[in-house]
Amino acid sequence: MSRRSCARVGWILVVITFCMIIAWIGVQLSTSVATVPTHILRKAFTTRRFEDVRATGLNMCESKKQVQNCISNKPLLTISHPKSGRTWLRCLVANTWECMHNNNSLELSETIHVSERVLAFSHGEPFHPFSYTAWSLLYAYKNYEPFQAPNGVLLVRDPRDVVVSSYYDRLYRDVRRWIMPWTTLSKYLRKKTGSLETLVSFLNIWSAVVERPGWVIIRYEDLHHCPNRALAHLLNERLCLGVSDACLQLAINRCNFFNLQHKADYAQSRDGGEMWKPANSNPNSRKVRRGEIGAYKYELTNEDIGFVEEFVAQNMAGASIFRYGKDSSSQLQHKKDE
Repeated sequence: MSRRSCARVGWILVVITFCMIIAWIGVQLSTSVATVPTHILRKAFTTRRFEDVRATGLNMCESKKQVQNCISNKPLLTISHPKSGRTWLRCLVANTWECMHNNNSLELSETIHVSERVLAFSHGEPFHPFSYTAWSLLYAYKNYEPFQAPNGVLLVRDPRDVVVSSYYDRLYRDVRRWIMPWTTLSKYLRKKTGSLETLVSFLNIWSAVVERPGWVIIRYEDLHHCPNRALAHLLNERLCLGVSDACLQLAINRCNFFNLQHKADYAQSRDGGEMWKPANSNPNSRKVRRGEIGAYKYELTNEDIGFVEEFVAQNMAGASIFRYGKDSSSQLQHKKDE
């Protein structure tokens, strides 16, 4: 075969290989779910159909007391995306623990080390979602596979509320992952790094744990609607701490929205209290800001509401798992902790 013929064959092979790569990429993108390629999620989930996946505990407010299924290792890994209710859950757990042992009222700065005797809180560090795009977060987790951990707590909140709350947090409070002061909420929703796309990717990756019996799923919305039941499920039925109903109620009263907001607004400067106080006179700079379910509808324009809801519906595998989406939003009441 002549040199020219060999060169021609070589180019043909290069073109064919290139076309095959493009076709493979197209298949991956067309079968992707929630900005996470399907083959990655298949590795995490055991089911073949995402719509068949259901998290245990989603009927928390209607369910009866369950048989204890104790998780012995404490503090228990507790994963949440920023602005999903971690401060609130930390306050509830810390005050419950304090009621059992000392019955003292805690400052917010004290709730950190007290709560971490029970729960080890994390936003997925070292892969903090504010610093990643949806795809870079996925590949950061690709080999780490945190969803394979046998035990843990996953705290989730409606991503439509989370993305709005995270905007104000990064605009006024987060000194490490701040955004430009002229960034509008509408532009923030469409950012590639650390906004809605990354949030959905984060929830999709971690939603794989719902099939693991050693994991506890806590929804922010259930902490609103039935805090006694949700807290009892976590602390008594799963961690088997034997907390009395009186201590559960005391913690709920101490950590209701108004008390929590007041404590944050007037936190003492000593012992790290400054981190809880508002950044300035703007009420949106508060650490404990609104405490409402579905408040995104009051913060966004109709166009942005449509954009967010459509993105969540099309891209979030966990929308059906955790019951977040257009249908669920009309059923959620806009109420504060009581």
